[in-house]
Amino acid sequence: MSPKPAGFDRSYAVITPGGHCEIGIGIDVDRGEVVRFLVQLQLMRTRYGSGTEAVARIDHNPAATMGHDVRREGIHVDVVLLDSAETTLYPRGGETVTSDLGVVIDLARRYFLSHHDYFIEVYRGETSQENPPHWP
Repeated sequence: MSPKPAGFDRSYAVITPGGHCEIGIGIDVDRGEVVRFLVQLQLMRTRYGSGTEAVARIDHNPAATMGHDVRREGIHVDVVLLDSAETTLYPRGGETVTSDLGVVIDLARRYFLSHHDYFIEVYRGETSQENPPHWP
């Protein structure tokens, strides 16, 4: 997997403290409005290396058949488990979000920056999936 999400108008990655994870962010904009985004926590296979593995994501893509609209549905975090199965977590406070998707993207980035260790532990099966960290 590429460090930056592919297939978006704009994409970039931010390294977490300690350098063992990064947060890939992809954004599509139409006429100045965010229409789709992905904020994804990625575990680096080597410290500051190029190989990464997707661990958790918050996404918004209401136009897709199986897509999500965070403004209607609230925030959920899809977490990949070691056996490649996925689970969905619903952080408290994420039931309603601002309609400003730029703010939501920034909050998702900060959420993963603050709680990356929790999501890595869920991915590895080292902690319970119950009670994910509160949404900002």
